[in-house]
Amino acid sequence: MIRISNHSYATLHLPAPAPPPAPTGRGPNPRRGPAPVVPRPHRRANAAFRLNEPAEAARWIAGAPAEHRSWEWHYLRRLANTSLLSVPTEGDKPTNLALSPAGRTCALPLPRGDIRLCDARDFHAIRTLQGHIAAAYAAAFGPAGAVVYSCSRDTTLRAWDAASGRELWQARTGGAGLACLAVHPGGSRVATASANLSTCLWDARSGERVLTLSTPVALYNVLFSADGKRLIGNEMNGKVVVWEEE
Repeated sequence: MIRISNHSYATLHLPAPAPPPAPTGRGPNPRRGPAPVVPRPHRRANAAFRLNEPAEAARWIAGAPAEHRSWEWHYLRRLANTSLLSVPTEGDKPTNLALSPAGRTCALPLPRGDIRLCDARDFHAIRTLQGHIAAAYAAAFGPAGAVVYSCSRDTTLRAWDAASGRELWQARTGGAGLACLAVHPGGSRVATASANLSTCLWDARSGERVLTLSTPVALYNVLFSADGKRLIGNEMNGKVVVWEEE
């Protein structure tokens, strides 16, 4: 069964501005002087924070002129980057990131097709999974963390042994490249979505295709519900499609 609903976004409700003070019959207070002028980059950065857009806020903060970089500039700059660790990727730009269930290992799909496994504490490389011949777009760990699944523009879904880096199996869609994947909470199925409007379910142990689902619009993300009874996808047109187990 398919249910389609409009995608909803959280709306930020800001308090209404305070009403202006009632006129007292007196003229402007010469001691108070004119209101301070907030620099435009600071206003833009604050607006971006209200919309939960730290990257946009960081862009405005970085562009602030030197004469405006006083204490409030440093305060906003700290707010824009609250990460605990920043690690260079040696020229590679990961297309995604997956964390193992134990939180100890990260899987980084790379544009050249490799999947780099890294220690989640300091991001030093543990091993590289090689086999995809085009950009790898997504990776995910199985529930036990022993298997890594990856999908690529080369139209393949692959399973890897996380400990040895050995490829366990690969499956081909025979169509467009695979954009995203999700692993069933029980570890029995893997879901993939591709640009050819097909969403597939695969046996997680053998790589055999179990079911093919069609959508009128391509999906850019799929995930299973916590109980594994629903498969949910985000369509490119902003809608959400839900399949329920019958």
